[in-house]
Amino acid sequence: METIEDNLEYIDIHIHSTYSDGTYTPLEILKLAEKQNLTVISITDHNNVDAFEEIKNIPYNGIVLRGCEITTTYNGEIIEILAYKVNENFRERLAEIRLSQRDAKQRQYKVSCITIDTLAEKGVKFRNNYGDEFYKNPKQFYDTKKESSMDGILREIKRYEENAKFFGGLENMLKINTNEFVRNMIYNPKSIFYIDQTKLYPSLEKVLEIIHECDGLAFLAHLYVYSETIAQNLDNIVKNYKLDGLECYYTLFTKEQTEYLTNYCKKKKLYMCGGSDFHGKKKKNFNLGTGKGNLRISKEIIEQWL
Repeated sequence: METIEDNLEYIDIHIHSTYSDGTYTPLEILKLAEKQNLTVISITDHNNVDAFEEIKNIPYNGIVLRGCEITTTYNGEIIEILAYKVNENFRERLAEIRLSQRDAKQRQYKVSCITIDTLAEKGVKFRNNYGDEFYKNPKQFYDTKKESSMDGILREIKRYEENAKFFGGLENMLKINTNEFVRNMIYNPKSIFYIDQTKLYPSLEKVLEIIHECDGLAFLAHLYVYSETIAQNLDNIVKNYKLDGLECYYTLFTKEQTEYLTNYCKKKKLYMCGGSDFHGKKKKNFNLGTGKGNLRISKEIIEQWL
């Protein structure tokens, strides 16, 4: 993992711990962030702020922002909102719209089985009784500690050359990763593989309402990670929803994408944020503070709202 060695002030405010789908504990993240000399960090676990209970009394040589990444939907497609600076009431308010851990696990398996059935109906080839076997014992198809259920499903799809036609060819099918498969096919309403999950998540309006009622700021996360439809509708999202800003710096963004978003925020008078989306060992090259090695986010971009 690359280390930040100069004396400038850098930040990383998009980080995941073991309280969601990361592999580092909050304390391990603090220690690594101090080693990286990060001035401002935020642990933004999915749909919870539990990490902050663990580290609230642990000193850090910098600023630790209270944060969270919340799953919601826009026009039928799943997107995420980064919340920062939310107060103590946020945990309780979040519980109102968040499924329990048990229900969330059941939802994951239910969605996985619905996905398998839907794709099979579309003509995707699976081994005999794959859906039934997956439902009975999903652990035989993916590592539940290191992977998502979609990793197992995509791996099964790639076993059969017949499925290449759905991806525009064998080469495309073999090189597509799980994130691309989920974002561009499962979550994308324009795809034949689309699975409608809008009823499983809180509305965008409700998410923004809760963030603001808890004195927080709301940022649209990683715009270019979603299908191209979301980027095409950015003006509509900004116009019709009470966003405070956009995540302009991100591990997978190109220089041109970052420049566009920073200029867009200046033009629309929106705040900016950015981060590596660090998940520890779960996401290769999403290194804390440095992303793929060239991610350097200056503290200057958040000083307007910090």
